[in-house]
Amino acid sequence: MRRFVITLFAALVGSGAVAVPPAGAAGSWSSISAGYWHSCAIKSSKLYCWGENTHGQLGDNTKTRRNVPTQVGTATGWTSVVVGSMHSCAIRNDKLYCWGFNLQGEVGDGTSTERHVPTRIGTGTDWGLLAAGQAHTCGTRTGKLYCWGFNPTGQIGDNTVVDRHSPTRVGTGTDWAAVAAGGDHTCAIRVGKLYCWGENGNGRLGDGTTTDQHYPKRIGTGTDWKVVGADWSDTCAIRGGTGGALYCWGYNEVGQLGVGSTAEKHTPARVGTATDWATVSPGFEHTCGIRAGKLYCWGWGKYGRLGNGSTDDKFVPTRVGTSTTWAKVDTGSSHTCAIRGGSLYCWGYNADGRLGDGTTTERHTPKNIDI
Repeated sequence: MRRFVITLFAALVGSGAVAVPPAGAAGSWSSISAGYWHSCAIKSSKLYCWGENTHGQLGDNTKTRRNVPTQVGTATGWTSVVVGSMHSCAIRNDKLYCWGFNLQGEVGDGTSTERHVPTRIGTGTDWGLLAAGQAHTCGTRTGKLYCWGFNPTGQIGDNTVVDRHSPTRVGTGTDWAAVAAGGDHTCAIRVGKLYCWGENGNGRLGDGTTTDQHYPKRIGTGTDWKVVGADWSDTCAIRGGTGGALYCWGYNEVGQLGVGSTAEKHTPARVGTATDWATVSPGFEHTCGIRAGKLYCWGWGKYGRLGNGSTDDKFVPTRVGTSTTWAKVDTGSSHTCAIRGGSLYCWGYNADGRLGDGTTTERHTPKNIDI
């Protein structure tokens, strides 16, 4: 997986004029998604994207890289956004829109045509949750789960390995409550039960094997799972209580599982003893999570993606700053973005402007990019 990422990364990074954003302003950011080479976020129900734009994934009808948050159209009413490797999807007034690279059907409009502006997907007006992987996408409509896009390892979950160019129903359940899309695998929760499917190298599905699954497979016997996150080759989830205990599994070369070692885990492994985890976001070989408003990151420290001021790897959750008001965090391939007090912060690798601070300078601590 790393070989693919580095090769594609080298092909995508380009040159572009450096823009400087206005001075930081009081924030009202509500949603953030950090992808592989670009980021998108919502502020005051308006949608903004920035970073690499080779395939129109920023949605501004260009292929121009943007170093600052750039509004996508003029519409308001945006409520959530997710970004994958080179595509993006968002919900506005309960309607689904996607855009960007579409070779494997990850946009979901029934074609393989690249889209440079948000494109309405179907006619549904009841979209709820969204998740974007490397080249596949999943979402829920009134509790029903749909996935589409790249499917060589069964990550769509329809018991095939056929790419799907439009939303395809996963099973018959009507009570899916959470979904996460990794590089080539997917995990979701229904009635507190955790299911995973797709690529299972390094044990990323958590079923104790390394065998791919083409249909949702129950993970363990727990009935109190409530949050799940996935990325290239690892998965994390939270279960139990008003807060929750954190578990991670899969690839662990640089400590991204947070269990104090670099041994990969093929079943959910408890991360520390805390029981107040609220959210978790695995990225490409690093992970971040929030507990009691405090932000923690761990794993590969290169480029400062952990936000603690260094580039050292960390094998256990490591506190980022001293704030106790972090609300959301999302990790990308080599950068991280988070929201606190309605203000947006990003840090890590920045050669393509993915941090949105108007520069291409690497940041090792959270950098405010309010506009």
